[in-house]
Amino acid sequence: MNENKISIIFIINGKEYQVEANINSKVKQGVSKALRDAGISGSPMEWKAKKEDGTNVNLDQNWEEQGIKENTKIFLTKGAGRGG
Repeated sequence: MNENKISIIFIINGKEYQVEANINSKVKQGVSKALRDAGISGSPMEWKAKKEDGTNVNLDQNWEEQGIKENTKIFLTKGAGRGG
């Protein structure tokens, strides 16, 4: 596998979608791909991303900046990330 590529597992509505991403690409690019794979249209910015431990994932940063590694699970939920 290319050392700059990682596989990320997105969880959307309880289903897993595996996406290959460049570690230097912005997270929102991976979110867009996962949403397309899930048959969901709309902006990735309408979604909130969290790691398994509940840590928020910044869609405007890249994978490497956030320490996201191969086969990390990212949970996507609809919403702008405001409120509780």
